[in-house]
Amino acid sequence: MDRNDVLRIADAEIGYLEKATREWLDERTKNAGNANYTKYARDMDALSGWYNGPKQGFDWCAVFVEWCFVRAYGAPLARKLLPHSIYSAGCTQAAALYRAAGRWYSIPQPGDQIFFTNSRGLMGHTGIVVAYDGNTVTTIEGNTSSASGVVANGGCVRKKTYQITYNRIAGYGRPDWSAIPAPEPEPKPAPKGEEKEVDTVQERRYQTLLEIEKEVPWAKDTVDNLIRKNLLQGDGTGLDLSRDMLRLLVINDRAGCYDK
Repeated sequence: MDRNDVLRIADAEIGYLEKATREWLDERTKNAGNANYTKYARDMDALSGWYNGPKQGFDWCAVFVEWCFVRAYGAPLARKLLPHSIYSAGCTQAAALYRAAGRWYSIPQPGDQIFFTNSRGLMGHTGIVVAYDGNTVTTIEGNTSSASGVVANGGCVRKKTYQITYNRIAGYGRPDWSAIPAPEPEPKPAPKGEEKEVDTVQERRYQTLLEIEKEVPWAKDTVDNLIRKNLLQGDGTGLDLSRDMLRLLVINDRAGCYDK
């Protein structure tokens, strides 16, 4: 689990169109319209305590960003990654919370939340940074369009690229990536020779009563008893019994399961 997870989720949503009604919300392009109905608002509204009111039917750029984080990491971890207070926030509040948390930057990194100003200089749009090459920043945004420059309330999920000097970019909020649990360490391989020995014990199958008597003597009496009762066929050869099978036979024998 890392910051690339949210980038993969966002990338898979490129091409989604908002809907004219609450129908066909999960379809990428069907029932396209301009009423701001999306699967993103539906899913986020279903999370208890995430919003202080329903978001379906409203501008959804910030909802899209949060949906991507919840889908990638689950709601509890997404709350830690994003700078939320009691409830999730729109563009203006989210930018202020990033600043208050000391996680506001002028140079982006993939996974950052980008913020754009509107014509009045207020926070008016947001998206997710997916790449930065020193000159341009590439984003995936909800509720935008393919037109150049920032487009708020455009109705689509699109990948867009801007010059880093673009005057509508307000800055970048950085999720608290330290909240992602460290990966479990890979188990160390057994020293050469030991692994083979363990596998030999696990896979060993005993074919004769003599083998059992020599290597697992605690099972010998049970197997001998079952052969005499014709519960194991044969004369003590061709048994093909594993250690686990022998253990089960002994347990059942001691419990009287084979008594007649």
